[in-house]
Amino acid sequence: MQQILIKLFGKLKLKQKIWVFFSVILGFYLIGLVCIFYFIMCNQINEYAEENSKNNLITIGNNLASEIDKVNNFSRLLLTNEGILEYLYADKKDVNAYNHAVESIYSVQNAYPEACSVFVFRKDGEYLTVGTGVTKVDRDILNSEEWLRPINDRKGGYLLQVNGEGVFHTNYQHKMISLVRDINDMEKFQKQGLLAVNFPVTVLEETYADVADSKNKFCYVDANGTKLTTDKDLEIFDQIVIGEEEIGQQRERKLFNQKIYSYYKVPGTGLILESVQQVDLLDNISKEYIPILVYFTLFTVFAFFLIQAFIAYFITTPIHKMVEAMSYAKEGWLRRVSVKTGDDEIGQLKDSYNRMLLETNDLINQLLDKEKVIRKSEVEIIQQQIKPHFLYNTIEMIACMSLDSNREEVYNALETLGSFYRQFLSRGNDQVPVSTEMDIISNYLKLEKMRYGDIFDAEFHIEECCNEYMVPKLLLQPLVENSLYHGIRLKGEKGMIRIRIWKEEQRIYIEVYDTGVGMTEEQIAHIMTENSKSFGFKRTMERLQYHENRQDVFRIESKRGFYTKITLNMIIR
Repeated sequence: MQQILIKLFGKLKLKQKIWVFFSVILGFYLIGLVCIFYFIMCNQINEYAEENSKNNLITIGNNLASEIDKVNNFSRLLLTNEGILEYLYADKKDVNAYNHAVESIYSVQNAYPEACSVFVFRKDGEYLTVGTGVTKVDRDILNSEEWLRPINDRKGGYLLQVNGEGVFHTNYQHKMISLVRDINDMEKFQKQGLLAVNFPVTVLEETYADVADSKNKFCYVDANGTKLTTDKDLEIFDQIVIGEEEIGQQRERKLFNQKIYSYYKVPGTGLILESVQQVDLLDNISKEYIPILVYFTLFTVFAFFLIQAFIAYFITTPIHKMVEAMSYAKEGWLRRVSVKTGDDEIGQLKDSYNRMLLETNDLINQLLDKEKVIRKSEVEIIQQQIKPHFLYNTIEMIACMSLDSNREEVYNALETLGSFYRQFLSRGNDQVPVSTEMDIISNYLKLEKMRYGDIFDAEFHIEECCNEYMVPKLLLQPLVENSLYHGIRLKGEKGMIRIRIWKEEQRIYIEVYDTGVGMTEEQIAHIMTENSKSFGFKRTMERLQYHENRQDVFRIESKRGFYTKITLNMIIR
């Protein structure tokens, strides 16, 4: 019976094998998992977390009320300070009264060192300030009826505002809280001025510093919804909806955790305390459930080991062996895969891959044969173009010399031409050493100098170590010819052709420089796009690109009217 089941299972497709096996294992696992979290979610978290969040809000609210009382008491000391009262009744230009009031504020400020600034405004619009950080007072808002009305309605009581509702501007990023109240005459009960005590929002943050952590976030907001905190992570509070109740809560439930969004309207402050508490279910599991969790953890580990063994035997191992066999293709060896597999998709993949290799090998052979024919034809065409091109010009030059020069000069010209073609043919080789290529160039320039006279000089700077490196034959002759015919001759004055060859790291660099007419940026940009069938720069660069099997084999630098420099680079093999 066991052998029959194994045989039937082996005939299943790979997808069917995975589904059958995972269905059995995951069925048992999910039943146990649902049971565990059913007990956890029914007996833990909800009531405890919500009640704890409310208690935290009330405690923090009490801390805030205590802190506001400190500021209020500080402001009361200022209201009865003789120096401040003297400043309010003094003449506008009374400097002594101003200085006395400032000294009085400094002396009283020890009672509340958290205050970052204190403002005392007179009825005539003058004011004094003590503290740091405040850079500007907006007088338009300060004198507006809309801003003064709620302060006057307090009849000497204080009003909390954020940055004084725009009156105060600070030179630092974070907001500050302004406690504003009227200064009234104690005998006539008439308004004599205005007092503002500013303190940073960090004072508010200290009220919940003891309970805030990564899972408990707090933030104060004012009636306008402005968040009062230095914390940059404020998006989490955007989901809190403020209702009519004094304390409100909303919940966001997920599978393993939940978030409780709460708010508390702190009495007598006009501020609202918001909190976001994240509760992880696993952190609240009772000890009685630990054995159950241990059981299911061990069961899960066992199940996953079993799954791993299954996947390794039926999937991972065959695929690994196939990948290992296929990796030879990266090195150019297209070997067939001989891995024992079943009749499933992996076996079909192996057979398809082997058939593809056979077809690929046939295609590669066809392409190679075709490429050889094409390249051979291109080389033959190039050789047929260059031979008549240079030979015609040289024979024409010797013919002219025979009419005007003596026999020895004609002989030397013919000898040089013969030496040039002996090196040019190079026994039919496509590549020659650098030294041979330079002999070809030397003979070529010697012939051109015989023809055109003293219109150019030539310099050669070849590193000794470069002479034996192989380069494509006649690589430099077209470049030198361009320098002479399209550079120096067109300029109409004596020029210089310089060839420099050097080695740098694993590359050979060849530089052909002339002091001819140069090229514009447009000419350089289009030099390789010309549709020309003649042998020249474009054809030479194509030969070099084919030889190097890459495109970045040359660089052109030129300045119109001054020079042209072409630099070739070849990888040392």
